[in-house]
Amino acid sequence: MFRKGSHIGTHTIRFTSSGSELAVTSELDLAVKVAFITAYRYQQIGRDEWQDDVLQRTRIETHDDGKDTVVQAEVRDGQLAVEGLTGSYTTPLGAMTDLSFWNEAITRGRPVIDSQTAELIKIEVEPGIREQIELRGQITEARRFAMAATKGRSGTVWYDDAGNLVKAIVLTRGETLNYQLAA
Repeated sequence: MFRKGSHIGTHTIRFTSSGSELAVTSELDLAVKVAFITAYRYQQIGRDEWQDDVLQRTRIETHDDGKDTVVQAEVRDGQLAVEGLTGSYTTPLGAMTDLSFWNEAITRGRPVIDSQTAELIKIEVEPGIREQIELRGQITEARRFAMAATKGRSGTVWYDDAGNLVKAIVLTRGETLNYQLAA
């Protein structure tokens, strides 16, 4: 992950599947340094359980420069029950967190759960536009989706023809973070 051209951290997403079940672990670790001193530190780990492409359970722990938060959600009575900093509520199945941008289904424009506050955030998504991008030194075809949230993270994401995330630019807290696919 890069900010103003400088490498500031990594966002690792690991997948484990078994039949119709998918476990996803998302680990974000970044540090902004000024003169070799860490001026800002952000760490986040999310653990999702999906079944048949529907989020069944998640737990996201965030350490935001000294402030710790936890967001949890799980399926209860045919709804996704969400708990976090802003309280508790239920939302229809199909909701996902803002960490789920690895999943092309996030471009369908459904509200997303903020991974720090648990707020349900509305997003608007521009239809995907095919374009050529550079990926690992080679030109490849991808679809670009611009996503604008009413609050929290916004940005642009690119997916290959198989629906895999290949590039992202995330706007958060007035900063632009560029994601480059490493593996």
